[in-house]
Amino acid sequence: MPSVLRGGAALATVGVLALAGSSPVAASTTPTDALCEAARTQLLDDRPQRALDLVVAARRATGQPQLCYDEGADAGLAMRIASNALARASLEADEHLADWEFVRRNAEAALAADADTEEAQALLERAARHLDDDTPLDDAGREESGWAEFRDDTLEPLGRLLLSGLAIAAVLLLLARLLVLLWPAPVPRTSRAARVAAGSLAAVGLATSVASPLWLATASTTGLVVTGSVFLLTAGCVALLAATRLRLAVEASRADGVPDEAAAAAVVAALRELGAEPPRGTELPGGTDVRALAAAGITVGTARPRWLASLRTLLGLTPWQVTVHAHDPEEGDGLRVVVTRHGRAVGATVVSPAPLGPTGPTLDARTLAAAFVLHVVSRGYSSGFEPVAPVTDWLSLGWTVAAADLDDPAARRSLLGAAVDRDPGNLLAQVALRHERDRHTTDLRRLEGYVHWLGERARALGRGGRSLEPLRARLLLTATAVELDRQVLLHPPAKRARGAASEGDARTAPAPGGEREVAQRLAVELVRALNERDLDHGFAARLRPVAAVLTLAAFGAAARTAPSAQPLLDLDVFPDHLGLDRLQQRVLELARRWHAGVDRDPDARFVEACRLVELARPGSDRRLVTRALELLADEVQRPGGRERITRDPVLGPLAASGRFRKRHPAAPRSEMVELAPFSRHAEELLRLGLDTPSALWEATEDPATAAALADHLRVLPSTVRQLGEAAALAADVPEHLVAHRYEVFDALWECGVRSTDDLRALSPTVLAEAVKDAGHRRGLWYATEPDEDRLLLDWFVSHGATSLRVPAQRSGEADRSRSNRR
Repeated sequence: MPSVLRGGAALATVGVLALAGSSPVAASTTPTDALCEAARTQLLDDRPQRALDLVVAARRATGQPQLCYDEGADAGLAMRIASNALARASLEADEHLADWEFVRRNAEAALAADADTEEAQALLERAARHLDDDTPLDDAGREESGWAEFRDDTLEPLGRLLLSGLAIAAVLLLLARLLVLLWPAPVPRTSRAARVAAGSLAAVGLATSVASPLWLATASTTGLVVTGSVFLLTAGCVALLAATRLRLAVEASRADGVPDEAAAAAVVAALRELGAEPPRGTELPGGTDVRALAAAGITVGTARPRWLASLRTLLGLTPWQVTVHAHDPEEGDGLRVVVTRHGRAVGATVVSPAPLGPTGPTLDARTLAAAFVLHVVSRGYSSGFEPVAPVTDWLSLGWTVAAADLDDPAARRSLLGAAVDRDPGNLLAQVALRHERDRHTTDLRRLEGYVHWLGERARALGRGGRSLEPLRARLLLTATAVELDRQVLLHPPAKRARGAASEGDARTAPAPGGEREVAQRLAVELVRALNERDLDHGFAARLRPVAAVLTLAAFGAAARTAPSAQPLLDLDVFPDHLGLDRLQQRVLELARRWHAGVDRDPDARFVEACRLVELARPGSDRRLVTRALELLADEVQRPGGRERITRDPVLGPLAASGRFRKRHPAAPRSEMVELAPFSRHAEELLRLGLDTPSALWEATEDPATAAALADHLRVLPSTVRQLGEAAALAADVPEHLVAHRYEVFDALWECGVRSTDDLRALSPTVLAEAVKDAGHRRGLWYATEPDEDRLLLDWFVSHGATSLRVPAQRSGEADRSRSNRR
């Protein structure tokens, strides 16, 4: 601004002189003399820059380059003196420990030479502030003075720039959050490379926004456009990261509002089991096969300051927030679940542990809450949740998952049926329900329909993507196993053995080769599915041995025994060897390679035992049966393992044999509360010490004690009377069967016997057969000797058992037991 004023004054002076030169009044004074006199006046006022401006303007106006030569030279000399003095003062002022007296002198010299030097005036003021104290500064004082100068001259300006930059960055983050709210849902799951690239661009853009005040004030139009484009790109990258980010925090509180980290941890554990675990389960999924939450952070939320929660919401660090509130105890054991995403509520529900009413099964409310959260989260993304994507009702998904934890088959079927009724598109529920209904049936027509259904579903899943491959592999494995079981039921081993003996065949083919085309086709699809590179390695490693055994059984691979009693596969011998195409030969080569892992997987050992028993001719090939018994050693120890062996159409006859029971004897049950009529009240009976038949019977005989027991158990007096009669029946078992008392009682209970009075309505022979049949099914070696048979019959006769009526629910099993023993 001073230079502009000086230039304007010079031009005005030139204009005045020109007018004066043209006027007759000013004829005695020449324009040149007046101009030079004006410049000299400016020099006398210590304003050489103004004097020089006048001289330069006059020279341009008159075209005389030598006009006012002395005044121009003096002005230039004064300006150089002022410039040199200002330079010395500036250099000294920039030092850490400046000599402010030296700065003052040079600043004054600069002002004396050029009074218009603003920089010199500023330096003079700084020097005056530092020199206000007349006491000489020591080293510490100089350091403090230098720090104050550094703060005033450097930190404060940079701080103002930094605050401006942070304000710009905050505006960009706010813009990104607004873009997230406008982002279409469901959003696609981006790849790791895309997230890294977007994160890098966002980091660079935010750093640029913080530093942008350094150049925005002086930027050109092009620079402003480029900077604005960078800002928009940064906001877009941040919005992309926030919209596709998958991270959850779970908070829980009790009914009184107190945080409950244990409940939150339980929900997190259930959520990880449903959505973060690798695929598990041989024929049925052990969870949902969803792994999208494995890479996401699922944390237990803790109390944090409000400002920190607001910052996390602004930055989108944890977009998903799950809040679980427990009901008031008077309202039940349910939970209230609220799910928010980026601060907006996207789902809320009330979870009840008894969704089917008081007569239905009791479920884990936290598992249902985790299923609800998984369902809500899956609706926010277009990929990564394919196994549960078709599910439109979260209760259907929750019931499907909870059914796997129920021990009662009837309760499982009812819950799965309700899940399918609520959401017919829930494929997981459909698969589990069909497995419960048809997997172990002996109806050939139903088995054939089940195989066809499994094959159709597997082919439909072949177009569903990588996440559905584990479910497709299970469907093919189940279809192959069911088809092989159907062939066994269609051609029983004894019938095939008679046919083979009549034809003089040294080997026993499992079934005619032409009738195994369906099993062979399914086995080929199964092996190809498990050979996919994209399939989870651990899951494929577990299923491949099972698939290998099923494939060899489907193609009728023969076996021979070595001296070590280990069956060796002879893959060169097949009933239809000449008809194998190249694909089938490749599949069999893979099966032979995978067969080496049979001993490492319990399901593979079970299937291999089935195959070996099927290959063994009745009455011979004892080494194959011995090996099968060895493979079943672990299965009989697993919960429900004996029942699984007994139900199997191939292993059922082996389980009924004395050889199996001698090799794998079962320990009889030793607790009364394990039995059906007492298990519902097991906890209360154990607490009261009424856990033996005699103790419970005596307690129910006393009317006062029976009434108190009914109040304690919250049942009717008639129910207590029925418990007493059942206890009396268990206590009345003969002494020679006391070790198997509860097994005998359980067998009688299955026949409809509820008290000793009910024994007289049934045939003693049938009762004895039912007891022995129940023992055979559980692998128990008792009541088979003639003396024991006679004592058991005598006990039944002593209670008046003379009727020849056969119990309807047990007659078929008793007949099968007798035929198996024959």
